[in-house]
Amino acid sequence: MYQQSLASHFVRQKTHVQDQSKKASSSARTAPTLTGTDASQSVQVSPLASQAQQLDRIFPSQAFGEMLVSGPGFDAAVRDVDSCETDRRFCPEYVKRIMDYLHRLEVTTQPTANYIAKQPQLQPQMISIVADWLLEVATECTMQTETYFLGMNILHRYLAVKQIARSRVQLVGTTALWIAAKYEECTPPPVDDFAYMTEDTYTCDQIRAMEREILNTLDFTLTVATARTFLKRYCYAAGCSNKTALTSGFLIELAQRDVGMLKYSNSLIAAAAVALARHATGCGFWDGTLAQITGHGMRELVAPVREMEKAWAEVRSTEKSAAYSKYSRMRLHRVSLGVPPSLDFLDAYK
Repeated sequence: MYQQSLASHFVRQKTHVQDQSKKASSSARTAPTLTGTDASQSVQVSPLASQAQQLDRIFPSQAFGEMLVSGPGFDAAVRDVDSCETDRRFCPEYVKRIMDYLHRLEVTTQPTANYIAKQPQLQPQMISIVADWLLEVATECTMQTETYFLGMNILHRYLAVKQIARSRVQLVGTTALWIAAKYEECTPPPVDDFAYMTEDTYTCDQIRAMEREILNTLDFTLTVATARTFLKRYCYAAGCSNKTALTSGFLIELAQRDVGMLKYSNSLIAAAAVALARHATGCGFWDGTLAQITGHGMRELVAPVREMEKAWAEVRSTEKSAAYSKYSRMRLHRVSLGVPPSLDFLDAYK
């Protein structure tokens, strides 16, 4: 079975999107009224074999306010994860400046948390259905994972400032993913493929017109810091195994279908996903290294981790989620089929 290292996965060059047949699987072209999916992803990740050697410099515990307060599920030891890095693709000398920039960027491109309350014709469940359908399309077209996350960010930011009829929410979602594909992909699918995916509910001209509307509304701001952006760094810093990295990827994709998660920053969502994935795979929960690198302490993680665990349990019982179906595949280690772990120890951080 084809595998590549976790390091290569996180810094890989974008591959060309394969030409899409007009007879694509109905799971990806059906209008977003379906609640179940059968999607898969061609790219997978493997453990970092040399991670332990690269991160073997253990430093004494330091005080970072409440972030490093000892307690259940927390290891206060801090490691220097960059000084021993020999792979120049990780840019260890620039990583702090890069992360500082991404944290500033996420503040300016974060969608309004309660925008759904100002959309009289929309309900949270509608956004969940569209999010699932867009993930099916992105997976079927072998798009980069980053494309899906950018598409969801564009969708949320547009809906946060423009009221739309419920009949047009799929058009906005389709166009948002097309815009994201043109930004992220080397060879994005043509517009007629996106129209076909909607079963010709919308024409190419309608999608192009919506593209102009969205881009003008967002002032062409397409460079964003998504949860996926932060997850790459956090998984590397945590030395995540293949299974842990895939589980955290599943959790942040699952979070995209819940508009309630918009109240958390993308960096916090990524941190919570890593913490829950580590706990689910028996790798601890949180430690001083991750607290220092992410800027998020144990108490900040409690609420989003509990919501992720609840969402995981719900989709596991109903089996109705694109992310659940995608990560139930053997090539992705079937991580979505796992049992969400107990979080009773988090009661100590109330």
